Amino acid sequence: MALLPSQEDTALAFAEVFTAIELVYARGGNPMLVRLTESLREGAGYEEAIGRSVGAPFSRFFADWKSYLGKRAHPKDALPLSAEKRRFTEDEAPSPAGQKTEEEREKIRFAYFLEIEDEQGRRLAHLGELLRARNRNKAAVEEFAKAYRRVGNRSPALSTRYAQALMKAGDLAKAEALLLASLEPFPDYVRTHRLLGQLFSATGRPAEAERAFLAVVAPPPTPRCGRSPPPARTRRARCASRTRSTSSPAARCRSRPRRRRG
Repeated sequence: MALLPSQEDTALAFAEVFTAIELVYARGGNPMLVRLTESLREGAGYEEAIGRSVGAPFSRFFADWKSYLGKRAHPKDALPLSAEKRRFTEDEAPSPAGQKTEEEREKIRFAYFLEIEDEQGRRLAHLGELLRARNRNKAAVEEFAKAYRRVGNRSPALSTRYAQALMKAGDLAKAEALLLASLEPFPDYVRTHRLLGQLFSATGRPAEAERAFLAVVAPPPTPRCGRSPPPARTRRARCASRTRSTSSPAARCRSRPRRRRG
């Protein structure tokens, strides 16, 4: 349920489970609940397990459950979920004009990891991001670590968010290793360079921080005559060559005065 996109969805899921179990208990008491849990422990799906325990097809139980909800008494002072405006502490401050709603932000966070083909890895990464966004950083690091063990550096979104959580936890060395490993398959991923720039700046390496930040703001070269731009590694090599001393043979050649033809 932690993977559900909002608090309202989680509360609704808990209410659905609670009332379904309430109906099972009303029909058969503890013995029926024991049969249900034993079926689930044996590996049966929830529809099959409920069918075994109540002695009827799941479709029949589902229809009975909806009818039961319509007749069930509710506390008079209960408020509808739409009236509940509770948020996590990070959401209590007034939002600037034009900022996305909580629901929109949650959808964006889930979309971060659609590139991960491994379903379990994608779920773990999404859970880690939800925890990180809600300032539960220690738990986020643990979930990101589980996801990374399954996915490795094949997802730059996972690598950068895992590194961001590690930086907040103070493990800068591990975060740096993670970001550098991510640059190998994804050398042009802007977020990786930006985080590296922040990390280098925090650890007193201004020259390396400058190079990382320049990789964020420098646009790729414009193709000429229909040619594709050179790979990022080639571009970095050219940038490095420009900072070398002009004592190279090519530089000396350019610095020589041209002879006039007499």
